[in-house]
Amino acid sequence: EDSAWAWKDSQFKDLLMKFTALHLRKKAPSFWLDGAGDWLGEALRGLCDRLSRVFVEDSYGDPMLAIALWSFAAPCMPVECRSVCWGKDDPGVLALLNKTLPVTDASVDQLLWPLEVYLKPQEDPVILSQAAETLGLAKMTEETVSRSWPSKLVAHQQAQQSSSAPLMREARPVASGLDSME
Repeated sequence: EDSAWAWKDSQFKDLLMKFTALHLRKKAPSFWLDGAGDWLGEALRGLCDRLSRVFVEDSYGDPMLAIALWSFAAPCMPVECRSVCWGKDDPGVLALLNKTLPVTDASVDQLLWPLEVYLKPQEDPVILSQAAETLGLAKMTEETVSRSWPSKLVAHQQAQQSSSAPLMREARPVASGLDSME
C-alpha cells in the first residue's frame, strides 16, 4: 500500500521535485489561472482539501507534500485553498506546515512558486490574525519568525495590512535564497 503514494518513493519523489523546478518554480501560477473557468477553481479546491488531509493524516509532515500544499497559500489561488493553508478550519494544518517549511538559504528553491508570488497582499485580516495566533507570532522574536515560511509570510502580510513597512521586498530577485528582513 505504501508504494501507492508517489511521495513515499524516494526515486519518484526526486523526479517530481526536478519536474517542479523545471516547469513551475520560475513562473507565477497566474499565467494559467487567469481567465480560467470556475471548473479550475473547483478542481483546485478539491485537490487542496485532499492534499491537506494526506499531509496531516498520512504523511505526518512530509516536506514534499508541505511544499505542494503551501503552493495553495499563494494569493492567486482560490480563497478556500488559502484558508486551508492558513489554518482557518484546522489550525493543525498550519502548525504542521510551520514545522515542515523552514527558512534556510536553499529553502526558497523548495517553494513551488517564485517567492514574489507569496509576497503579494492577500488575506482577510481575520484569517491572518487567526494564523498569527496559531503560530504564536505575538510571542515570537524577529529571529523566531524568520525560521519558517508560514510565520515569516504571515508576519509580512500583517505588516502590509497595517501600513507598516513589509518585512520582505517583492521586486528584488532572490539569488541567495532569502530576501532580507528590513
